[in-house]
Amino acid sequence: MNLVQLLMNQVNTPENQEKIAGLMGSNQEGAQNALGNIIPMITKALGNQDPNTMENMMDQNMQGQDMASNLFGDKANLIQQFLGKTSNMDQGQSQNFLSQVLPMVMGALGQAKQEQGADTNAFASMLNKSNEEAAQSNSQFGMLTSLLDQDGDGDISDDILNMGKQMLGNFFK
Repeated sequence: MNLVQLLMNQVNTPENQEKIAGLMGSNQEGAQNALGNIIPMITKALGNQDPNTMENMMDQNMQGQDMASNLFGDKANLIQQFLGKTSNMDQGQSQNFLSQVLPMVMGALGQAKQEQGADTNAFASMLNKSNEEAAQSNSQFGMLTSLLDQDGDGDISDDILNMGKQMLGNFFK
């Protein structure tokens, strides 16, 4: 089972797209695009976590913004800026978007883990394998992760930080 594809099918639904579109002040196509961009970022970032940390993140009942901070660390604001640029949202809209989407994704992952009966390490391995399969089979996923992972180290957070620094540097010139 490919967990990334499962998430795309469970989270990127017309009902969720409509809900997200309302938050974004956008149309359903814009929400679909935003969901298609963020789900791979979430799974990649989650896959880079220690398996026990990943388990804790899926089990905790946190608010979406707390989840974003825990998952993306100090790069959460840069992720929001990236979403804003790629999905035509302002900072508040992208923050609301992440606050709504992260619990959906974590809930779907928790449900998948329970259905599979996998322990923490096995599930972390499944998630990483799913990320690799998705990158190979889906040119958009592969292009997005390779675009974001510019140094090829498998961690997109440092690359997003560098993109944010460049954007801010250009802004103040």
